[in-house]
Amino acid sequence: KGLNGSLIEKHLSDLNPSDISDGMAVLVQKNSRRLKAEMDILKRRKKIFDHLAYRGYKASDIMENMDHLLEITQRE
Repeated sequence: KGLNGSLIEKHLSDLNPSDISDGMAVLVQKNSRRLKAEMDILKRRKKIFDHLAYRGYKASDIMENMDHLLEITQRE
């Protein structure tokens, strides 16, 4: 509301891909107990995807990092 679209696009394009993956990793770590309770890997992947998509992450970014995000839930 009230923000110039080109200004938003400029700042979004300035984001570093590692910042995006780090942000996703932090969110998955915070919810790892709930995610870890799901034993079926496909359902766990869907929960991770849904959680991050709800938070505004792009599907392509989530899928690029899915293997790493699954590892986080299996570590602890």
